[in-house]
Amino acid sequence: MSIEEEVLGQHNGVSVVRHRLTDDNGQVVSILNLGVTVQRWQVPIKDGLRDVVLGYKNWESYLPEGPALGCLVGPLAGRVEGASFVHDGKRFNLTRNSKGVHVHGGPAGIGKLVWGVDRDEENNALRYTLSLPDGHMGYPGKRSLEVEYRLANGRLSLAIYCSTDAPTPMNISQHIAWNLSGRAPIFDHTLTIPSRRRVEFDQYMMPTGQLLSIDQSSSFFFARSKRMRDAFGHLQKLDDCLVLDDRGRSDTVAAKLVSPDGGLSLRILSDQPAVVVYNCSGLQGAGKSASDVKLQPFAGVCIEDQAIVGAINHPHLQDVFITPDVPYRHMCHMEIGVDQE
Repeated sequence: MSIEEEVLGQHNGVSVVRHRLTDDNGQVVSILNLGVTVQRWQVPIKDGLRDVVLGYKNWESYLPEGPALGCLVGPLAGRVEGASFVHDGKRFNLTRNSKGVHVHGGPAGIGKLVWGVDRDEENNALRYTLSLPDGHMGYPGKRSLEVEYRLANGRLSLAIYCSTDAPTPMNISQHIAWNLSGRAPIFDHTLTIPSRRRVEFDQYMMPTGQLLSIDQSSSFFFARSKRMRDAFGHLQKLDDCLVLDDRGRSDTVAAKLVSPDGGLSLRILSDQPAVVVYNCSGLQGAGKSASDVKLQPFAGVCIEDQAIVGAINHPHLQDVFITPDVPYRHMCHMEIGVDQE
């Protein structure tokens, strides 16, 4: 196991650093302290190393408004209707950044900021820290965030902790775009998600607060393994929130993805109640990835473990507020399995 460090440049006077974690299986994960972004994940196969995530080649490409690739998103992942919420009778207006709404924490959400980072060589881990002042992007409370990424035996573990001095909403998610074949598109990957309910969205992609049942005839039924092509065909957008059947423990299997050739598999285990599945339909005009995959629509799939989307304005779905006495905790494990046969 080893950790390598490279300073890439400066953003707002702070160094942007890339670390490369290597485990005893030869898997290599490259992470930027800009947004705590997983830029590359390279897996040894019989023909060499295969990249299994999408990431921009240059760190500067992560700065502009556009598709999030590999970073953490928050304080509230997803869209906030009207860019506002009410808590204890007070309305909080959030900074708008996309078509009049607030998305992924706003234009200076946690995925757009440079974090402090320390290495833990003994555990092959990286620890990131970030402080957010009261009122940042419209959110209440002074918040202190701590994130750890640890790589061992093909498992990348993500632990997120946040404390606050005042009640504030928190729903952070990883936004890694997966492609286990190393080439676009994603249609022939097989996906499994143990879910029989999904969030209803209106025509503007805003949550209505209702949960819809998923029966076996539905395109959203992934409780049994299904090729993404068979679920939605070609060139159809998928950006939906599925509520997990079993939830609340860090060993709950939230999703499984298998490459078209069956040689690689991904398992995501999470203590969160839902996953958002996004097939990168809006990914365009972004050039090539760090591994020379064309960043085009449907080049990958994001499987974002998080709270139930829309809960901030529909609190019957889930309480997403943390307090000085109840901090935010989130645990996720991402495992890559290799079949060399």
